[in-house]
Amino acid sequence: MAKARDTYMVIGGCGFLGHHIVQQLLARGDSVCIFDLVQRHFDVPFYSGDITNVDDVSSALRKSGTSCIIHTASPPAGLKNEALYYKVNVEGTKSVIAAAVSTGVRKLVFTSSAGVVFNGADLINVDERLPYPEVPLDAYNDSKAKAEEVVLEANGKDGLLTVALRPAGIFGPGDRQVMAGMYQVYERNQTHFQIGDNTNLFDFTYVGNVAKAHLLAADKLDIPPPAPPLCDTREDALLAEDVPPFTSEEEKLISAPLPFVAATTGKHRIPTSEARPLGPYVELPPNGREIEAAFNDPNEELSGRPAIRTRFDQFSGVSLVMAKLRNTQINPLQVAGQAFFITNGEPCYFWDFARMIWHQLDAHFPGHRKRRDVFKLSKDIGLIAASGAELYGKLVGKEPAFTRFKVSFSCATRWHNIEKARRILDYEPDVGLDEGVQRMVQWCSLMGSIYIPKRIPKKSEPGERHNHHSTPSVFLTPPNTTSQPSIPMDDDPAWFPPQTRSYILSFQFSNWYPIFLKHTIKSTIIRPVPAGFQEYLTSDGIFVPEGAEDNPSDSQLSDDSDDLAETTITYSDANSDFRVKHWAFPDLDQRIRNCIEEYEGIFPKLNFSSPKDAYWVLFNANPLRCTSPSDVYILLKSSDFATHDTDTKNVFSGCIDLAPDEEPPNYELELILRKWYPIERNREVRCFVRNRRLIGISQRDMNYYEFLAEEQTKTKILASVSKFWETEIKDKWDVKDYTIDFLLTRELTKGHIIDFNPYSPRTDSLLFTYKELHSIAQDSHAVPEFRVIPSADHPAAMSNIPVFQHNMVPLEALTLSAGRTVSELEEALKEQIQESMQNGVTHDGKAA
Repeated sequence: MAKARDTYMVIGGCGFLGHHIVQQLLARGDSVCIFDLVQRHFDVPFYSGDITNVDDVSSALRKSGTSCIIHTASPPAGLKNEALYYKVNVEGTKSVIAAAVSTGVRKLVFTSSAGVVFNGADLINVDERLPYPEVPLDAYNDSKAKAEEVVLEANGKDGLLTVALRPAGIFGPGDRQVMAGMYQVYERNQTHFQIGDNTNLFDFTYVGNVAKAHLLAADKLDIPPPAPPLCDTREDALLAEDVPPFTSEEEKLISAPLPFVAATTGKHRIPTSEARPLGPYVELPPNGREIEAAFNDPNEELSGRPAIRTRFDQFSGVSLVMAKLRNTQINPLQVAGQAFFITNGEPCYFWDFARMIWHQLDAHFPGHRKRRDVFKLSKDIGLIAASGAELYGKLVGKEPAFTRFKVSFSCATRWHNIEKARRILDYEPDVGLDEGVQRMVQWCSLMGSIYIPKRIPKKSEPGERHNHHSTPSVFLTPPNTTSQPSIPMDDDPAWFPPQTRSYILSFQFSNWYPIFLKHTIKSTIIRPVPAGFQEYLTSDGIFVPEGAEDNPSDSQLSDDSDDLAETTITYSDANSDFRVKHWAFPDLDQRIRNCIEEYEGIFPKLNFSSPKDAYWVLFNANPLRCTSPSDVYILLKSSDFATHDTDTKNVFSGCIDLAPDEEPPNYELELILRKWYPIERNREVRCFVRNRRLIGISQRDMNYYEFLAEEQTKTKILASVSKFWETEIKDKWDVKDYTIDFLLTRELTKGHIIDFNPYSPRTDSLLFTYKELHSIAQDSHAVPEFRVIPSADHPAAMSNIPVFQHNMVPLEALTLSAGRTVSELEEALKEQIQESMQNGVTHDGKAA
């Protein structure tokens, strides 16, 4: 009888690792859905919720019919908020397990971390028998270890089968941590620096290999073990001699020859380093020359040999017997109830990996890197320098970027034995380090995510724009892209009111806000903006003015379940020869801080546009909530939507020409700071008004929401919105044609105005077409129509890839500058880069 296929839910499926897992599931034709905060990558069923809320997870599991959960969501390593780790990793995982049990889910694959056994000491070919450290290294790894324990303890209870995977040093396309720091060093031409002697082997793992391991674990999770656990044979088996002899299946599993990992990934050669098959040594072993000759011989056979074991080996008879005695409920050769290290099987010298990346970058930027001898800083000297940096950080009240932990980390040996995964999961890494690095750098290049700024000439030609980068332009928005939709060629001008400049200006915030002050979010209008502010917004590069930086808020969630974010060390740029234009707006900074204090968080916009296309750039838990002036600047600077308002050509694009004697209306840039308000997308609608008639209402978000499709709900919303428009808007504004974005309360009886937009081709008509709206407007007897996505199968359902998705390159790797030189900004930059993430928590602080 054929085995039933699973339906998968990937928790954190829009993150780095989760993305690749969903891709591989889709590629093999599986049914898959995602549980996360915002869907960014896939046109698959999507559920938004809080993993610490059992009801949220249970509801998604029931609706999707999930039979197998792959749980990848976690905050990244290196955050200050230790409580967040335990809330999300431990309590969140408990909620996932409880929801799985209550809904009858059969399988749970948990993404743990190789760091759960790391206590700062060297790890040399360690296997899964190594216990958790008595004194945890940090809150991240401790919370991961506790979550892993919870997962494994849940195995076999209430029909749930569980397994935990421990990846180490994940990298690859979509990476938002490793590439950022490595590129930063490269861009500054500092690749000749090295801490330690580079004899410490380190595990790095290609993300596609990690995703493959998750699918293998899910597939094999419910396969019976090669022999029954002791509890199924003898309840009184307490001594080694009482353990039954190994079955033929067990013997085959533990003794079958395994091919060298090099057979699948290619011989381990680092393009920029000496190939060292013997590893670090002081004296060459007696057969060392023969080993090196064989390594360099392209004709050398790499045939597998039967395993020869000692009593200390994890698959020796003694070790397996002891494993059976320690846990009589589990056969040590089964998948369920166990943890597995997942790596590339190619431990690499720590700095060799960085040089692999820099070597690949050379192909994209020939001639950029100067050839220099390696400058080696010993670990001891590095620790002394880091101690000074930490002391300085305490004195100035900032977290240092260069710490003793990071020095120790970059000099530590950390590599793991993956024989257990290879034998029991049939795991073999498909992509080696060399190819993986090539793919990662190539992906960054295709995404427009790597860029070397040109030197700024001393004098610019009139009208010429130059890059004013005070920091590396890592992960910039691709050039020559625009987020504003162009006017469709088949739209009939008769469908719209005359698109005059005066008409467009009536929709700038300062014109409508005073009229509807009581019915919208409290806001502060700053007009005029400081001198130079508009030039700053339109200058190339993404950086913040001097004095704008405050302590960053907590980072958001990711699925990057390892601590590789701590590995990259950067240095001051004493030889920087880039001219940097300094920006500073101290008065504006203070006004922003005052608003933040009054409103407890703000969201910025300009005259017309909000920087919603840059929601993923901030490092805090609520992606559009600003808690410092730097947050405001970085949102505006990263947005195509907002900078649209800085150019009158864009503002008045599509307007009818001025009469020969007509003076263009005055247009002045304004900055609006709105009180932060958590908008639940499923209660936001867009209303269309033509000739003072409300003719159409559309749900604003293009996800399918079951409650919206209910007739009772639709009737209630239509009545509430119509009543509000009739009583609070219709006769209080002299504009006849417009659209309104309106947010309903939870009771769906009241609401408030989010924004007004022109009735224009530039405004998205959502579930209508303007031709349909025109027909409704022509019918004097027509009543307003409310349109929603009626089912998950509707053509518009889940097609919620926003028009600004091209901007969603990894700006979590973005460096933050204060308009100073790179040397002056080193510490702030490093902290921000390491705290960057894509997935997050919901707007009320709950984990997604």
